[in-house]
This record gives sequence, structure tokens and C-alpha cells, in this order.
Amino acid sequence: MEYKIERDISYIEGSSNPRQELDIYRPANPNGELLPTVVYFNGGGWEFGEKENAVRRLENFYDTGYIMIAVGYRLSDEAIWPAPIDDAVAALKFIQTQIPDVDPNRIALWGSSAGGHIACLLAGGCRNDAMPKLKCVVNYCAPVTINYFVKKLEGEARANSPVMKLLGGDHEKTEELAEEAAVTNWIKPGYPVTLSVHGDKDNVVPIAQSEILTESIKTVGSEAFFYIARGSEHRVDSEEVRQEVKAFLRDYL
Repeated sequence: MEYKIERDISYIEGSSNPRQELDIYRPANPNGELLPTVVYFNGGGWEFGEKENAVRRLENFYDTGYIMIAVGYRLSDEAIWPAPIDDAVAALKFIQTQIPDVDPNRIALWGSSAGGHIACLLAGGCRNDAMPKLKCVVNYCAPVTINYFVKKLEGEARANSPVMKLLGGDHEKTEELAEEAAVTNWIKPGYPVTLSVHGDKDNVVPIAQSEILTESIKTVGSEAFFYIARGSEHRVDSEEVRQEVKAFLRDYL
């Protein structure tokens, strides 16, 4: 299916920050129908990565006919927590109300690693006035227990940790921010159905993080699925994974 990419659309009125922009991957839609939409957040440890990198992943989903939107957000070299989730909340509101052809009742979130962390928080209503109306979530290997990492990290590993950089290092509010940034604290009844994908060779984010997320979602009565990408490290982009995600989106989006 033919797609066109509309780049660098600001989602915050008055902002000239290129990190507060999004790219729209728009399929041919001659009848102007409302279309299911996938909102994607890139990874990079909250300290690097850019929305443009999403094309390598999203172009493999052109056969779905979904609108796909890659969202940029401020990184830790510019602004610490809660900047990324505040940007995500603003972007989702903009997408639901301002982008033509988006069906606001058929939106999925998708994120990888740090982007998965943001997507999962956004689905739970973190720093939002209410839990947003979403159909489903796709999570690739997100760190979900930020509060646990803050308590366990020590020494040089602590100083160099992307988690600590996200939170602004050690200060009087570090643990408070870590609690707010922990996905597990935002899992509640009504949480959208979620597919987590994690490589069993991942040496960046332990696979136990996706296990914890899956069980937490089931505990509150929502559906959750866990796909183990056998032989994969932190990047999970095999054809098998793509087909699993497409099947999930067909069923739930």
C-alpha cells in the first residue's frame, strides 16, 4: 500500500522545539474514512534516538493500512522527568483531536524500550487528567519498575544509568519521581489489552520486566499477552515478531 510521510508537525502550540514534533505515515485514503491509528515512541534510554528512526520499523507495516504516527519527545540531555511523559500526553491529545482521518476511538500505542516505558505510562493515565481512551498497547522490552532500579543501582553504574539521568541524578525528590515513573504504579482496572515482546537474550532490559508488566495487567482484570523473541537481544525485529504484532493489532485495534 502506498504511504506518504508528513514530517515535523508540532503538537504543542507555540513550541519550536524539534523534539516536540511528530511524523505522520499516512496511507492512501481516497474516501476520507476514519482510520485506525498506531502511535509509536522510539527507544534510546530517554537520552538519544529520534522519531525519524521509526521508518525502519514502520515501513514493514505498510500492508496494514493504519495511519502510523512517530512521536518525538524531549530527552534527558534537555529536560528530566516528567518531560517525556508530559510530551506524550500532549501529543496524544493533539492526535485525537487535530489530525485528519484519525479514528479517535481506534488508537493503539506502541513503543520500544524507553519508548515502551512512555507508551505504557501513557496508557495508564500518568500525568493526565484521565486514563486515555485506547484500544491496545504494544510494548517492546520496556523497563517498567523504575523505582526498583533506583533502589538497587550503586556506584559507577548508578552514576551512568539512563534511569538516573532521566530522573536528574540523586536529589531530594529522586525516589518520588521514580515512583511516578514506574509503570507498575499506573496499572489499574480498565488498562488496555497489551502485547509485550522481549528477547530472551536481552542484556539491556531484563526479560523479567515484561513478565512483571504482563502479570500486573492480568491482576487488574485486563488482558495481557507475552511473546518471547527466541534468540533476540534488545532489538526485536524478526519477521516472526512482526507477524505476531500484526495479528495482535488485527484482533484488538
